[in-house]
Amino acid sequence: MTIDLIDQLTGLLYEWNALAIEVKRRFALDKQPIQSAYYAGVIFGMDMACNNLTKVVESAIAAQITDI
Repeated sequence: MTIDLIDQLTGLLYEWNALAIEVKRRFALDKQPIQSAYYAGVIFGMDMACNNLTKVVESAIAAQITDI
């Protein structure tokens, strides 16, 4: 993987985390049960995606380091 691709993935990870924080903020403000269940599902999915993307970025960085 190139350094540019790692930078792009890292930027995507930061943007995704910022979006997850915003969803969590809205969840905290919304007290309707139906919406709360929806937000809980979205938050779970976003956390899973963030974890997976973090692993991809970490693996890419590790691979880049071993290539040097």
